[in-house]
Amino acid sequence: YGHESRPHGRYNPQDALHNISSFRYVHDDYNVNQYKWMSGDWEWIVRNHLGKLDPPLTHVVFNAGIWPNRFGTNETAREELTKALRDARLRAIWKTTSVHVWSGDYVDANATDDAMCPLLEQCINISWTGRVWDEYTYDGIHYLEPIYRIMNEEMLELARHHFPSDYTKLDLQLYLKNS
Repeated sequence: YGHESRPHGRYNPQDALHNISSFRYVHDDYNVNQYKWMSGDWEWIVRNHLGKLDPPLTHVVFNAGIWPNRFGTNETAREELTKALRDARLRAIWKTTSVHVWSGDYVDANATDDAMCPLLEQCINISWTGRVWDEYTYDGIHYLEPIYRIMNEEMLELARHHFPSDYTKLDLQLYLKNS
């Protein structure tokens, strides 16, 4: 999140979590330009969408990724977002940007991650993605399973999720170079 283009959505908040089991995504009907809403501010999204979901959210995970954003350079944007999150009583987690295999380093993300991690309630650092074996990447930017599962396990633990007693977490070290 935090992309300089206007945030948008294809669902209204009052519709987002209702009848989710009957939702069917049909690729042929998908039109990237058909939005239900559009806004220029992420704090507006928190106040008018995320904060109004029913049932209410408990956590929100943010990440700006490699996209241009205001969070690394604009203190006001950071303050407005964090105030909106507090007002909406949402526990916010910042997810650092994955290290891209094709560059071996962050892609314009360090300043944003460094600015946002201390401001939000929690931060998950996935810099380990720079050491993932090539066979677990799709295109040098996106990962294949089980890498996303490991990321999800880390986020769920950070959010204080309790795994079933018979659940076995994956060993991250098996998927990293130089481990």
